[in-house]
Amino acid sequence: MAEAKTKLTDSSVADFLTASEPADRRDDAAALDALFRKATGFAPPDVGASIIGYGRYSYAYVSGHSGEWLAAGFAPRKAEYSLYIGAGAAHVAPFLAGPGNHRIGK
Repeated sequence: MAEAKTKLTDSSVADFLTASEPADRRDDAAALDALFRKATGFAPPDVGASIIGYGRYSYAYVSGHSGEWLAAGFAPRKAEYSLYIGAGAAHVAPFLAGPGNHRIGK
């Protein structure tokens, strides 16, 4: 079975945000952190090499594969931000009409 690519680290959120590149996006990443904390009610327990996660949910596929993933999170990429909202969150669809240019992945 495939192993998850995203690994948790011992980094603090502050260290993660300080290391975000490019430097001019660090304030945006800090603002997203505050927004995710408020919206989810979770302090970020999970920091990966490139992602901050808030809460977790368990999943299981018919194939038998199961695991845990972030309920919500974000990754400040160099070109753009990636925002993550847990699977089955169809109730967020109405909110996606207003944020401007964006893509929705699997």
